[in-house]
Amino acid sequence: MRCGARQPTVRAMKKSLQHGFTVVELMVAVTVLGILTSLAVPAFINVTNTNKVTASSNELLTALSYTRSEAVKRANPVAICPANSAFTGCTASTDWSTGWIVFTDEGGTIGVVDGGEAVLQTWPAQSGLTVTTNANFVRFLRDGSRDGTAPDPTISLSKSTYARCVTVTKPGRSKVTKVLCP
Repeated sequence: MRCGARQPTVRAMKKSLQHGFTVVELMVAVTVLGILTSLAVPAFINVTNTNKVTASSNELLTALSYTRSEAVKRANPVAICPANSAFTGCTASTDWSTGWIVFTDEGGTIGVVDGGEAVLQTWPAQSGLTVTTNANFVRFLRDGSRDGTAPDPTISLSKSTYARCVTVTKPGRSKVTKVLCP
């Protein structure tokens, strides 16, 4: 020690050796963390549900655009329908919750994968998502227009309170709105 330097007191030495938190400080921190977590989890679930519905509606729009472009490219009808569990054919249902397939629909029964017709692409649906429609298939003709005289097909995608409605117009254009289909 240098001459004239102050010698540390016992109290200063003890204070410098203390580390960590007291039990009260730890309990306050845990309580604050619990409150913040209880506020954040519901918001996170809402964001997750919104993202699932949005992603699936975008995938469906992609599938419809792909179906239309394949019909124009091949100069033959191409259709999209709800997939069976093996993704090799249609379910002939208005429930598209398993996913959907795009296939050439040149002959035989319209809207059904017949012998000689090929499955071009498959899309599995997000788990926990409800996908329903007023049509069991959508078919596009060689000029890109939608086949059929029925009202425009609408496909509802929903999870919890979040929903999107995809509509396919007669000229073959697809659009999405942020509501459940009527």
